[in-house]
Amino acid sequence: MFSFLLGRTLNVISLAGLAFAVGMVVDNAIVVLENIFTHMQEGKTPMKAAIDGTQEVGGAMLASTLTTVAVFAPIVLVTGEAGQLFFDIGIALSASVLFSLFTALTLVPMLAGLFLRRAEAQQMLAEANYNRGNWLERNVNQTSAIFRTGQSKLENFLLKTVNWSLGKGKLKRRLVILSIPILLLLISFQLLPPADYLPEGNRNLVLWLAEPFPGTSIPEAISQSEAPRKFVSEQPEVMRTLYVHRPGRR
Repeated sequence: MFSFLLGRTLNVISLAGLAFAVGMVVDNAIVVLENIFTHMQEGKTPMKAAIDGTQEVGGAMLASTLTTVAVFAPIVLVTGEAGQLFFDIGIALSASVLFSLFTALTLVPMLAGLFLRRAEAQQMLAEANYNRGNWLERNVNQTSAIFRTGQSKLENFLLKTVNWSLGKGKLKRRLVILSIPILLLLISFQLLPPADYLPEGNRNLVLWLAEPFPGTSIPEAISQSEAPRKFVSEQPEVMRTLYVHRPGRR
C-alpha cells in the first residue's frame, strides 16, 4: 500500500525488502501470543489474559518496532544511485514492521481471547506428557517440552557460571569470563570480508575500443571494422554484437 501511494512498483528490490522483513513481522505476534499464554497458565481467563498480556509487552514491542523503523526509514531520504537502489527496501521493511505491530496489538489478542482455552494451557504446564488435543497440538507440546528442557539446562549453566565468577577473591575468574567476549570480538574482526559497494558479478560483456587513423572517413572506418565484427559474430560464445562509431578522439 505504501509503495502504491508513493508511486513505486513491485520489483525485485521491494520483494527483497519483503523477504528481509519475513522474520521481523512475526516477532511481535509471537511475543504477544506467548505472553498471553503465560497469563492463561497463571489462571486468568482468555479475555483477561489477552488484555493483560498485550498491555505488558506493548511498550517494549513499540520501542523495538520504532528502532527498526528508525534504521530503515532514513534510507528513503538518501539521494543518488544508492537512494534509488535501496528506496524500495526501506519502504517495504518500515511498512511491514509497522503493520505487524498493529496486527500484534489488535488482531492477535482478539483471536487469542476467542480461541485459546485456559484449561488446556494449564494442563500443558502441569503435565509433562500432554496427550489431549489433536496430533498437531501434541507435537507442538512435545517440541515445546524439548525447548523448555534445553532452556532449563542453559539457565542452570548460566547460574553456575555466575556463582563461579562472583564473590570476594574471584577477580581472576571474572577476568576470564570477560575475556571470552573480547576474544570473540577480535576474532570476528579478523574474519570480516573486505568491504565493497556492490559485489562484482560476471557481466558477460566484452568492450572493444578501436581508434581509426586521423582523417579516416566514417564509411571507410565502418568498412574496416567489418572483418573483426564478422569474426566476433562467428564465435559460438557470442550471442550478439553492437558496433558504435564516434568521430573524434575518446
